[in-house]
Amino acid sequence: MRIAACHLIADIYGKLNKEKREIARKKYTKLSKDDTPMVRWGLAQSIQVIAVQLEKDLVYEFLVPILKVLMIDKNDSVKVHAVQSAVTVARLLEDPNAIVTDIVPQLKLAYQNKQAWRLRFSVAENSA
Repeated sequence: MRIAACHLIADIYGKLNKEKREIARKKYTKLSKDDTPMVRWGLAQSIQVIAVQLEKDLVYEFLVPILKVLMIDKNDSVKVHAVQSAVTVARLLEDPNAIVTDIVPQLKLAYQNKQAWRLRFSVAENSA
């Protein structure tokens, strides 16, 4: 149910009014800290959907902190999807310094992970 909530919030975000969007962002943030890896995995996937609907000024302050946590998750599948979403978020960020200071170091850590070939492959595939 919580996995579906990640995708549902991302899908309907653009149709919500200002008050409901704030509630949705709080729920979304809570889901990013869920104990179940599959919920975090679903959230990492859905970031790509919510990012394009999110207000431009909130992309950095709302999504980047969530991505930073997901990129260092203990589950490799979560990190793989977070890498894919990080590239989408980086394209939406208007400040190049934010990309250099917040996204690139996370991608470097993922690329240097010797134990997770899928993660390294995901960085190479999505960063091109």
